[in-house]
Amino acid sequence: MVRVASIETAPLHGYIVTSDDEHQSETVDPRDMRREFLTGFYGSAGDAVVTLAKAVLWTDGRYHLQADLELDCNWILMKRGRKPIPTITEWLKHEFQNRPNIRIGADPKLVPAAIWEAWEIDLVNTSISLVAVRKNLVDLIWQVGRPNYNSYSAYPLKKEYAGKSWQEKIKDIRLQMSLVKADALVVTALDEIAWLFNIRGYDLPHTPVLRSYVIVTQGSLHLYTSKHKLLRSVDTHLKMDSCFHADCVKWHNETCIWDDLRTMSQAWKKVWLPTPCGYAQGASKEIFSSVRFLF
Repeated sequence: MVRVASIETAPLHGYIVTSDDEHQSETVDPRDMRREFLTGFYGSAGDAVVTLAKAVLWTDGRYHLQADLELDCNWILMKRGRKPIPTITEWLKHEFQNRPNIRIGADPKLVPAAIWEAWEIDLVNTSISLVAVRKNLVDLIWQVGRPNYNSYSAYPLKKEYAGKSWQEKIKDIRLQMSLVKADALVVTALDEIAWLFNIRGYDLPHTPVLRSYVIVTQGSLHLYTSKHKLLRSVDTHLKMDSCFHADCVKWHNETCIWDDLRTMSQAWKKVWLPTPCGYAQGASKEIFSSVRFLF
């Protein structure tokens, strides 16, 4: 938090670690269990805040007993749902009251945009600012014993099980985009990508999905994922060979999504981005920030 070479910004006074992965999935791969690694608490929901003097964890009533057992004495447990337990932003305002220029960092890829915005609204007219730290601090210290992502490839799902071809789904989506004059749709939720392209994978526990991002425009389709995850059968299924038209899928390395969003969005006038709906949290702060014309 205080090493400028690590965070690539001015030193931080605090750092927030959520339970999310980059796709805001309900469950995450063991490699993405950063909050679990940091705290030792393995419930499915919780947010941690680390300052230079304190370490605090918030979790809900399902996990109060479990957190009491799994957290060591370095941690303060905030039992959400009980009064007068403060929210994260309320606690930060109390902890840093009467102190100027407080910087609280978080990884924008791992925080839903709606939650980031709510935090910023709560911290308006305070001395506390949220800082996007793109070099994840947990990743920097989690060097030993960290699990690798599995190497299993994705596979196509037959139309008889999917109900309709992925081309029909894309046609329907493009029709909806044209009705609202949207130039692009960005898909970040892994279950939605699996449904859209009729593909399945092994990248989340108990959920047959492929870790990826998708951009849909009227003239092109872009899939961002690791190449070794795509069997030849998936290449054929998605018509990836020599893809130069609107009804085939272009492959890109997963990490290229960030530069491509910044570049492509300069030509867009309207883009659909995932926002909260039911239990889905919507896209990350980094996705929203990467669409240049919005910010």
